[in-house]
Amino acid sequence: MKKEWFPAINGWKGILAILVLLLHSEPFFYGRQVHFETGYLAVDCFFVISGFFLVRSLDKVKDRRDPVAAVMASRLKKIYPLYIICLGLSLLLYAVMPQLSLENIDKTALAGEFFMLQMSGFVPYPCLNWTDWYISAMMLAMPVLAALHTWHKNSFYHIAAPLLILAIDCWFFQINGSLDIHGNYYGYFRGGFLRAVSGMCWGCLAYQAYQWFAAAVDTLKKKTKYIYIYISVAEAVCAGVILRLHINWHHSVWDFFVPLVFGVAVICAALGQGAVSRVLKLPPFQFLGNISTSLLLTQLPVFTLYGIVVTPHMQSHMVLCQCLCIAVQILWAWCIHALVEKKAVAGLWRRISGRK
Repeated sequence: MKKEWFPAINGWKGILAILVLLLHSEPFFYGRQVHFETGYLAVDCFFVISGFFLVRSLDKVKDRRDPVAAVMASRLKKIYPLYIICLGLSLLLYAVMPQLSLENIDKTALAGEFFMLQMSGFVPYPCLNWTDWYISAMMLAMPVLAALHTWHKNSFYHIAAPLLILAIDCWFFQINGSLDIHGNYYGYFRGGFLRAVSGMCWGCLAYQAYQWFAAAVDTLKKKTKYIYIYISVAEAVCAGVILRLHINWHHSVWDFFVPLVFGVAVICAALGQGAVSRVLKLPPFQFLGNISTSLLLTQLPVFTLYGIVVTPHMQSHMVLCQCLCIAVQILWAWCIHALVEKKAVAGLWRRISGRK
């Protein structure tokens, strides 16, 4: 199969990562959320992207004996070494900084975090790197959806995925009124796991729709020259709605429309024909997209250290302090990406697999 690369989706990952950083950094500088109260919706958009690439990966390995295991192994190879290193950095920070103490960390929660089980019901929450809960939710939801997809593809798209979305979103609306649920305990799993299932189902449906639209666009562009304009308008509207709901908004029923709207944006970005896609393909957005995983995994140690060491001396310049902190975070994430995620991980798995 021809390898597909979706640079516009990669650009979206960079924007979403920055929105998450803005959400999580504000309490360290202002003591509360100020401008990005609904920045948590960026995580749901990441779940949509994860679902999109999950079924794409399953389609690529469908001829293997166990496609679910192949996809999970691929994801673990990419994420787990970086994840463990970032967890180790957080432990080091707690051991070195006098303002922090390892005694305050629940040992059972730390053990669960080591195995990415934060969103299971078997370990306490919150844990050390509480901002990494989405990794646990994604890794727990992924084999469930992959197994359903592999078992019966058509039934998954037409029955299972829509029903899962409807059931989970209706339940969340009833108990919370928004999607901002992750650590709440429900039976064997926490709310973050169910939230990941819903978001990734939207991504799975988006990939199926993308395949249909990709074939349709190839046909329509021979008949009309306005197809690119239609895609650009749809993509611009979706991007505007997504960004508006992330900035200075509030918890509301509109949360539940974000995965749907972003699913449309992902389809347009995958097609790569719109004006917004051309902007997302620019080098700054591609750079942020490439280091987005490192940005999300390393954010808490950086914010904690910055809040202890720098913030007390810049009380009158909090906006500047926050901007400098995010700049430091981007630089740190780039170093981690280059030294760990890109080179060290690749070398490690080459040695394990016996490749030269």
